[in-house]
Amino acid sequence: KVCRECAEEYTPDQPLIDRILSVMQGVKKEVFDPATLKKPKLKFVRAKGCVACGETGYKGRIGVFEIFVVEGRMEQLVLAGADGQQIREEALKQGMTTIGQDGYLKVIDKVTAVEEVERISEE
Repeated sequence: KVCRECAEEYTPDQPLIDRILSVMQGVKKEVFDPATLKKPKLKFVRAKGCVACGETGYKGRIGVFEIFVVEGRMEQLVLAGADGQQIREEALKQGMTTIGQDGYLKVIDKVTAVEEVERISEE
């Protein structure tokens, strides 16, 4: 989590917004509305560093998650011993939110920084 004492707000540039929109494709509308990234006063935060956070810019932790329901077609794939790629493809079809997508949701909510999401995510 970005330290609340020294978090620095900034306006994301268009290439960053485009990259996030690309990663967020397929996320259910009730979880993420692309219009959020088109707001004129959109701000993100970045880690700066201060005494409160030991000059790291971060204080505390928050999890990012990749969760999907195992039922129907997914259950059949798991029981049949499908490989990881097949399971991932089906999970995405069923609306799974990936680790990168969950991380970007936390960036939009000003909980963490883009750099941290990119560090822990392959997206």
